[in-house]
Amino acid sequence: NAGESYVSSTGSTFADITDTFPNANICIKGLAGTPPVTPPMIISTPVTVGTVGWPYSYNVNASGYPSPTYTLTTYPSGMTIDPNTGLIEWTPGAPGDFDVGVKASNDQSPDANQGFTITVSEPPPYVDDVANADIAVQGSVSGSYTDAQSSNDGYEAITEVREGNPGRGYSSLQHKWTINVTGGDTVTFYVEAYQTASSDGDNFVSAYSTNDSAYTDMLTVSKTSDDDTAQSYELPSSLSGTVYIRVVDTDSGKGNQDMDTLYIDHLYIRSTSDNPITYTLTVNIVGSGSIVSDPNQATYYYNDTVQLTANAEPGWTFESWSGDLTGSTNPESLLVTDNMNVTATFTIEQKTIFGYITEPDANIPVEG
Repeated sequence: NAGESYVSSTGSTFADITDTFPNANICIKGLAGTPPVTPPMIISTPVTVGTVGWPYSYNVNASGYPSPTYTLTTYPSGMTIDPNTGLIEWTPGAPGDFDVGVKASNDQSPDANQGFTITVSEPPPYVDDVANADIAVQGSVSGSYTDAQSSNDGYEAITEVREGNPGRGYSSLQHKWTINVTGGDTVTFYVEAYQTASSDGDNFVSAYSTNDSAYTDMLTVSKTSDDDTAQSYELPSSLSGTVYIRVVDTDSGKGNQDMDTLYIDHLYIRSTSDNPITYTLTVNIVGSGSIVSDPNQATYYYNDTVQLTANAEPGWTFESWSGDLTGSTNPESLLVTDNMNVTATFTIEQKTIFGYITEPDANIPVEG
């Protein structure tokens, strides 16, 4: 009606502009004014796990207008919150369960309150790094390095090959793997393996190298059955990065022609540290929406898997991931291998609004 304006249930203001066109009947939608005043509502999911000695953080996010400010109502010693951004920070000093209460307020009733419990645990004692590639040198190979990544009675098998003339020939084997080692205060090589019974007394010795040139012998595999236990060898504590593991037969002398087979069930290097390495996950939004991380933690360990779900705000749609995650699958899983950074892009839904400006001798459609 002429001279009237009103606000819709979504907060959009419809303004009358008939004073500008006194002889026209106009139906047109316009957006104007400030958002409606609303009390706060906390819409973020709290981080409920922590680790002794490692920084904890949780960014509280609340809707409402005017913008809310944040305070802690219940909290452990040393925990702080930024009153403007809602960022909670804390470094746990001991394991246990710690209750936290946070309040968002903006002078509109009621205030928003969120309570949760943080379970703090001791740091994990180690990281196990497994083979990430095979280097076949000499021998017949069945399976691959992936069969040696866990103790499950699924084997990578390497069989000796026969060299030289019949009667004076010999059997031999050489195979290599690469492992990306995390490193720590102690670094230990483990192998769960066995070989076929050898009539010529042949066994298999493992060695390591950082350059695939100079190798240092470690341990000898001589077991003839899988007893589900691993042999171990302590490596230099300074060892990290790409490490080459080599296995060779111990006797390639002439006349030793039995073609023995080595079965590798599990091969890995364990790094133990007083302060294990952790990684952060940073999520960013382009457009209007949110990202839910499961599990939602302040830090993650190497090879942790996090499921990310993009949730669009009304009137928006999720378009794609970028950064350390690509594509448009939603939800999508992210493998943590470093400090990770992921962006979700949302685009506004396209809508067409039709109307008419009616004058005595004209009927002009308007589209916008």
